[in-house]
Amino acid sequence: MPYLGRAPVGVAGNVIEGDLKVTGQLTAEDTLFKQILDGTDGSSSNAGDNLLIEDGGTDGSGTNAGDDICIEKQTGPLIFANISNNLTKGYSTTVFDAGTKSSGVFTPNQDNGNIQKAVNGGAHTILPTTDDCAVIIQYTNNASAGTITTSGFTKVDGDDLTTTNGHDFFFYLSKANGFSLLTVKALQ
Repeated sequence: MPYLGRAPVGVAGNVIEGDLKVTGQLTAEDTLFKQILDGTDGSSSNAGDNLLIEDGGTDGSGTNAGDDICIEKQTGPLIFANISNNLTKGYSTTVFDAGTKSSGVFTPNQDNGNIQKAVNGGAHTILPTTDDCAVIIQYTNNASAGTITTSGFTKVDGDDLTTTNGHDFFFYLSKANGFSLLTVKALQ
C-alpha cells in the first residue's frame, strides 16, 4: 500500500523521488493503514531497522496496540509467547552476574536470565526460584567462602560442596508445579 491513511492525489501520485524526512509525528486518519519501508540501500535487506511502534492502540489505551503488525520480509519462523514452535537454531545468552553472596538468603530470579554466576563469599542460604523455570548458576568460592544452606527445595542432590578458595560448582535449579530440585555438580 503506497499511502498513509488516504489515497494519494496529484500528478506525482504515490511516488516520491529522493529522501523523505518527516519531523514530528507521522499520523493517518485511519487506524488500519499500512506503511512500507525499503532499506537504506534501496533493497529490503535492512528495511525496518529503526521502525518504532508506540503502544497507543486504536482506542488510545494501548490495549490493542500492535494487533495487526505484519512483517512481510521475515526469513524464518517468528517466536510468539502464545504459539509453540520448533526452534532449529541455538541461541546464546549473556551470563547474569548475581554478585557475591556472603550472608542472608539468595533467591535466584529467572528474569535475570537462565544462566547466572555468583560468588560464595560467606555462609548464606539459597532458595528455589519464585516461578516455574530452570536456572543454572555457576558458583565460585572466594577466600571467605562459607557453608551454603538450602531451604525450600523438594529435593537436593549431587556433589558435596566445599569452601575451598577457587572451587567452582554448577547449581542446576528446576521448579515446576510446586516441586523444586537443586542438583549440585563440582567442576574440579
